[in-house]
Amino acid sequence: MSGGSFNRDSDPARRISAVIARLEARIRELEQGCRVLIPVVFYDPPVGDPTNIWMFPDGRLRARHLNTTSTAWVTREWLPTSAGSPTSAVALGPASEAPASKQATFLPTWSASYDGSGLAIPGDGTSQLMYGFVDSSNSRARSLLGFDSTAIAAELYGSTVTGVRLKLKNIFTVPSVGGSSFLGIHNYSSAPASWAGGGIPRSMVFSRRFANSEMAEFPLPLEFATSIRDSAGEGIAFEAPSDDPSFAGAFAGFGSSFTSPVLTVDYAK
Repeated sequence: MSGGSFNRDSDPARRISAVIARLEARIRELEQGCRVLIPVVFYDPPVGDPTNIWMFPDGRLRARHLNTTSTAWVTREWLPTSAGSPTSAVALGPASEAPASKQATFLPTWSASYDGSGLAIPGDGTSQLMYGFVDSSNSRARSLLGFDSTAIAAELYGSTVTGVRLKLKNIFTVPSVGGSSFLGIHNYSSAPASWAGGGIPRSMVFSRRFANSEMAEFPLPLEFATSIRDSAGEGIAFEAPSDDPSFAGAFAGFGSSFTSPVLTVDYAK
């Protein structure tokens, strides 16, 4: 065997060295290219999904595996504020959808006015919402505006009320410069024969000044809708705190030749 035979390409040792070099290069390639990609999701993958580790957008990391007897899944969670400290956790279901913002409008189904003694005022008293000392024959009047409370309660069931507005036409105020009316909540499902009977659970909780003959839409406290939703009220009562003429006038009610009142409710459900 000559001394130079080991330098030939056909020498076994040279071929083995070349194979080892190629394997080492391939190992380095694999080491450099090996990456673990953890998916970012909004809810836990279903059990049938092969994914066993995932992350939520808020930084929480979760992993899932079978227990030692392969009878149940175990889920662990790592919080970004306590990195490396695993805690047992119950997997959450799919995230629920955010409540949708909605709006509904409701027209009255009846109205009635009552004199100072509580007796119903006939004629215009059924289509007008009189309030305050309008004239001596009726003394300090008050009135009720009613709605289909069953329909309103059904529409708002399970909702969060975010806004309430009332559109109202002022027919006249006793002072020509305008006056104020006080609104409360009544719980009559239909027009009562008299004001008596304790049907005003919330009296004069809101007041607003109106110009003579003004048409206005204005916000009300949320309870004007939530009370109907929760069966604590049925509609709106109009009153005056005294016989002062600045608290007297009339609004258009149900069946009036003027524009009808409109109750608008904004809610999330």
